[in-house]
Amino acid sequence: MFDISKSCVLSALVLFLSACGGDSEHSMTKNLAGKYEQTLALEGMDREFIVYVPESAENRKASVVFMLHGTGGDGEKFYNFSGWKEKADQEGFIVVFPSALTYCYLEDNNYDGVFDKFQETHIKTKWDSGYIGDEAPLCDDADIQLLPPGAYSLVSHQLNGINNDITFIEEMLEYLQENYDIDSSSIYATGFSNGGGMVSRISVELSEKFAVLSSSAGIMRADPVPASRPHTFILTLGNTDSRSLEYFNYLNDPDISAFPLDETLLDIQNFKPSVINPLLSVLQLEDSYSYELIQMNGVDTGKFTYSDDLTGQGQKLIVFIIDGLSHQYPNGVNHPFVISDFLWEYFRNEKL
Repeated sequence: MFDISKSCVLSALVLFLSACGGDSEHSMTKNLAGKYEQTLALEGMDREFIVYVPESAENRKASVVFMLHGTGGDGEKFYNFSGWKEKADQEGFIVVFPSALTYCYLEDNNYDGVFDKFQETHIKTKWDSGYIGDEAPLCDDADIQLLPPGAYSLVSHQLNGINNDITFIEEMLEYLQENYDIDSSSIYATGFSNGGGMVSRISVELSEKFAVLSSSAGIMRADPVPASRPHTFILTLGNTDSRSLEYFNYLNDPDISAFPLDETLLDIQNFKPSVINPLLSVLQLEDSYSYELIQMNGVDTGKFTYSDDLTGQGQKLIVFIIDGLSHQYPNGVNHPFVISDFLWEYFRNEKL
């Protein structure tokens, strides 16, 4: 009664085998285009992250870029304005936008050496880069108990000592490997501010998982021990970054209004010890560099390249000082420089 063509039968068989986990050569791709809001249960908490798969990543193995937000941000914020979603559309890679936990902590905003519980307490998202709980002490348990219910629910994990950001990164990597068709040799991470500090910690503890790492406006806070796998690291900093300038004004010269783009940058007291030297230790590089003034998207940029490695693996530290950039992740709207375009050219050329 029914006329079923051979092609229909074959199509049905292929779909059946795919659904049942047939031969991987005939399985349907796991990379279906879309924005996926995911959660992972860690230590009794749901950790949230966004996975963005562009149409250009369908039907093929894709590279992955992790984008870590700064203090007070979340994955959704950087999904919307970092520029990585749009770059993924163009180039066909997957982007992951995770969200940090919220903490109650104190920060010495005026650098007077005193933590004012009433003026310098913050309740914000923060990556455990090595700064939170150290230079930024956590609120006392008694103070947390006195918070309003909404705030208490966000930070109550502190009462249990939950501190699992490295585990969170590892679990996301495992989740991606199980649920998407990814190229494990081309996984990269970039971060802004506190997120950049977290990427620096990843550089120490998870170097075998990432091909290249990059921090924007965030310095290393973790103990700078040599990474198990030498790798290239890219550090970018705006020369009018207000937060960085405040820090160095306090340490050195209150009259510094902008970081120089030339080699006199390294003459600023404490700049090399706090910004450059920890990364040289992690990456196992000699303290010698080449310098050039370049144009990026029409913007003057000082480029410092440290490439004399101690391991013979060819790793580099590349530091860019970008003219006219304040404490922002440049996306072409808040500054002429589009950092996702720039970083991807470095990422795509290096693999594990």
